[in-house]
Amino acid sequence: MNQDIFVNEAINEGITNFVEGKNPEDFTTIIISTLVNIYGQLDIVNPYKTKSEKSFDSNITKFGYTKEDLSLFKQNVLNFYLSKDEKPNKYFNKVEKQLIDMFFIKMNKMQLSESDINTFNSYIQYEGTKLNDIYSANKKEIKKYYNYKNKFRSFNSNEI
Repeated sequence: MNQDIFVNEAINEGITNFVEGKNPEDFTTIIISTLVNIYGQLDIVNPYKTKSEKSFDSNITKFGYTKEDLSLFKQNVLNFYLSKDEKPNKYFNKVEKQLIDMFFIKMNKMQLSESDINTFNSYIQYEGTKLNDIYSANKKEIKKYYNYKNKFRSFNSNEI
């Protein structure tokens, strides 16, 4: 792998765009913005600056997201990137659902503010957003998945 590429081409491009304030509407940039919302800017950007994929992985798994799921996430992000001219793109909803999983894993570990939740929701590409319209084969799937995870979380918290 090219030493100048961090994690993979897609994640490298997304973080570069995020750091430089470029292409905020690009899906790779939105993915990184969502990760920053979930994990914090230092946990996403510092590993990029120090070229430490191990630190990046450790930060993404700190709330309980598994290494296996992270590996699949990185592969799905790369697969989306490599096939971004395909519309619909079969990796788009997979990546969105994985970001939702990361968010709910964090939410199960700590109390999040209404602002945190609203910011997260502003990054997710629900039905009616430009990228969902372009890339999603099932426009309603992402919102249904979010609602399912939220309902499941509410159900579990009521049992405690």
